Amino acid sequence: LGWSIDPKRATQAWHGYLWTGRTNEALLPKLLPYYKASFARLASDLESMRSRFTEYLADITVRSTLNPLREGWLDSFLARAEPQDHAAWARFVEISLRGMPEDYRRNLWQRWMSDYWKKRSQGIPRPLGPGEFEAMIHWAPELVPVFPEVVDRICANPAPVMQHPFIFHELAKSNLPETHPVPVAKLLLHLIKEAKSPFWHLPETADMVT
Repeated sequence: LGWSIDPKRATQAWHGYLWTGRTNEALLPKLLPYYKASFARLASDLESMRSRFTEYLADITVRSTLNPLREGWLDSFLARAEPQDHAAWARFVEISLRGMPEDYRRNLWQRWMSDYWKKRSQGIPRPLGPGEFEAMIHWAPELVPVFPEVVDRICANPAPVMQHPFIFHELAKSNLPETHPVPVAKLLLHLIKEAKSPFWHLPETADMVT
């Protein structure tokens, strides 16, 4: 997987690994340096596998006991990869969160997600892109144990013009409007100001407000 000896061989190895490989906790200290060395190559040598690469990286971020901020590789990914890769990673984080126990999600928030939101809101290590921010907003329904805190983080940033505003549908099908009415109202008010016309989620949003 290393690039220094033979880039062609490394490309082939990454293709094989990203299609059939698996990771586990014991392997990560050996694998992560190779991931870090590949962040800047997602738009070139690994272009055809960049979605798969970010999917694997998101799975490691959510499921590993390693702290991605303390270990430094998440900042390296943000600094060296492209905005579309940041957005793809954030979308796969949402998928990885699904089905996780509530205590696990709360622990993730306390362990690194809360600090990550703060850093990204401050543009560290790079400005938060609209695609990445939109994807991160969709984390909110998956972080029920800390939902009010997530809403506060979202509302601390200007609302993006959302290209795929499924968040309204996700909130409507959840029980969050009943269990957390004030944070849901705050989030709706924040996001709907920048909603594109026509706003196809108006009936669901009206039901939530009611």
